Amino acid sequence: MTHKPFTWILLLAGLLAIQATAQYNRPENRIWAMGNTIGLDFSSGAPVPFRSSLSNATEGSATVSDANGNLLFYTNGATVWNRIGNTMPRGINFTGAGGTFTISTTQGAVIVPIPDSAGKYYIFSLSSVSNCKLYCSKIDMSLDGGMGDIDTSFYLHKTRIDSNLTEKMIAVAGCNNNIWLLVHSDTGTLFKAYEITSAGINLNPVISYAGQYPAAYYRQGVMKISPDRQRLMTCNFRASGPTDAGLEVYDFNFSTGVVSNARLVDTFSYYGGTFSPDNSKLYAQTTAVMNEGTVFQFDLDDPLPISSKFLLGPSGQYADMRLGPDGKIYFGALAAGQGWSNYMYMGRINAPNNLGTACDFQDTVTALRLATTAGTVGALTQGLPNEVPVPSGSTDTLVYKTDTLICSDFAPFTVYAPAEAYGFTWQDGSNDSAYTITQRGTYRVVSLTPCPRIDSFIIRGADFPDTWHITVNGYVLGTSEAFDSYQWYRDGQRLDGATSREYTVTENGWHAVKVDIGPCSDSIAYYVNNVSIADPGNLAYNVRIYPNPANGIVHIAASIPVHTSISSLDGKVVLLHHGNVPIDISTLQPGIYMIRITDQHNALLKTEKLVKTAQ
Repeated sequence: MTHKPFTWILLLAGLLAIQATAQYNRPENRIWAMGNTIGLDFSSGAPVPFRSSLSNATEGSATVSDANGNLLFYTNGATVWNRIGNTMPRGINFTGAGGTFTISTTQGAVIVPIPDSAGKYYIFSLSSVSNCKLYCSKIDMSLDGGMGDIDTSFYLHKTRIDSNLTEKMIAVAGCNNNIWLLVHSDTGTLFKAYEITSAGINLNPVISYAGQYPAAYYRQGVMKISPDRQRLMTCNFRASGPTDAGLEVYDFNFSTGVVSNARLVDTFSYYGGTFSPDNSKLYAQTTAVMNEGTVFQFDLDDPLPISSKFLLGPSGQYADMRLGPDGKIYFGALAAGQGWSNYMYMGRINAPNNLGTACDFQDTVTALRLATTAGTVGALTQGLPNEVPVPSGSTDTLVYKTDTLICSDFAPFTVYAPAEAYGFTWQDGSNDSAYTITQRGTYRVVSLTPCPRIDSFIIRGADFPDTWHITVNGYVLGTSEAFDSYQWYRDGQRLDGATSREYTVTENGWHAVKVDIGPCSDSIAYYVNNVSIADPGNLAYNVRIYPNPANGIVHIAASIPVHTSISSLDGKVVLLHHGNVPIDISTLQPGIYMIRITDQHNALLKTEKLVKTAQ
C-alpha cells in the first residue's frame, strides 16, 4: 500500500510565528525626495539620483509611493508636490502656519496612509526649535484629475492638534490595521503616541515617560524605530557641545503604543542614526570636529552598548541616516568646505548587520553624486525623508486556517509555539505553549506576539485498513475492503470506465487500483498472466518484513528479488536498499516509518508501517 504521508510538521511554528514586519523595504518607501531638488530612486534595486521639485527641506521631508512602487507625492511639511513635480493646487502653506515653518525641523514631515481608505493619506507637519506645534492635513489622490490635492473639508484642516513638542516625529505600523504617530514633549521625558485607525485620529495619545535627560536635551536630533518595531532610539543633539546630550534606546510595544525601559547608549551629542536590518546594530552620527561629522556603530547585543562603540568614519557635519530598500544604510557625505549642508554625495554602509569593519563603511559613494539634469546641481542638506508606515490590513485578530491531511493511522503528536509568542488560550481552556493533538478535528488558539491574534487549523483525513489487498476470482479482480471510489490501471495506463470495485481482466500485465476515502488516496498492484490468473495467490502475500517493531536489523523475505525504501511520515526517503538483504535501521530516530517493497521493474508489492523502537 502507498499511503499519503503525514503533513504534521510543527504547525504552530508556521501559525504563530508572527514577525514584526519591516517597513523600510516596502514599495511605498522606494523613492526618496529630499534636501534641495534631489532624490534617490530605488525602483531598479540600486539607488539612482534624480531631480525633484522639493525645496525648503533643510532637514525633514517625506515621500510616498503606491503599493507598486510608483511615486505619488512628496512634502516638506508646508508644501506638497505631486508625482510630476508640480505643486498641488492647494498644496502651498496647507497648514496655515506659514510656507517655511518646517524648514529647520529635524523630522518636520510624516506621511501616513489612512487605514482602509485607498488613495487617502495624512500629512503630519511639525514646526521647529522649541515649543514645536503639530498639524495634520489630508491628501485625496482622486482630486486634481488623479494627481492628488489637499482635502479642505477635513475636520483638522489648518488646525493645531498639539504643541510644546520637540523636533522628533515618526510613524510606526501597529498590530490591528492601525498606525502610531510618535512625538516627544519639550517639557519632560514624555512620549506621545497618537493612534490612527480607519475611524480617524485619536486625539488623546498614549503617554509614556522614559529617559534620563532634561527636556531640552531632546529638542533636536532624530527618533527612529527598529525594523522589527520593538526598539526605539533617540539621537539627542545639542549644538552647544558634543557632550550636552546623549543617545538612548527604548523598548516599544507596537500593540499598545507604550515606550519603556530607557537605556543610555552613549553620552555624546548625536544628530542622525538608524538600526541595522536585523535589529542588532545601532548606527549614529555625531559632530566630532568643525564642519565634519563621525559615524559610530553600537552592538545592541552587548549588555553595555557603550563598550561596543566602534568608530567607522566621517560623514556630513549634521547628517541623518536611513535604512534603504536594498538593506543598506545611507547618509549625507562630507566634502571639503561644505560644513553643515549642501552634501553633494551620499555615504553608505553596505553590510550593516556585520560587526565593526565588516559592515563595509563608505564615507563617499561616487555613483551617488547628487547632481541633477541640465547642469543644475541639487544637494542634500541634513535630513532624509521619514519612512512611510503601511498598516497591516488586518482586522482585530489575524485568522489563519490550515488544513492538515492525515491519510494513515492517526498517532498523537505535539505542536510547539515559537519563543516570542506568549499568553496562550486553546479551545479547551489550556494555556501551555505546547499542545498535544490527540484526534482529528478543529483546533483554535489565541496568543500574543505581542499582537493579539487567533490561529485555527483543521486536522482531517481517514484511516485505511492495514491489510487491504486485491482479490482474485477467475479473471475478476476486486478489493478486499469497500472504499468511496475506484480507478483501475494497466501497466500504468488509466482504464477508462474502470471505476467499480471489481474489474474483469482482458490482457496480461500489471493491474493497479487507486482507491479513495474522503480526501485520502491509496493504491495497490497485481500482476496478471495466463498461467496465474486463476491463482488466488498475491505476490504481496509472499513478502514478509520482520521483526516489526525493530531497533536494529530488519529482514525482507520474498520469493523474487526486491527493492526496499524506508520513508519518514513526511515522505522523505531515509534508507534505500536493493536486493533481499538485511537492513540496518539502528541509525534512525525512534518513531513510525513507511517501508515500501517493489520488484525489479519498480512495481509495488507491499507497503506497511515500520516501527523503530528506542535502543
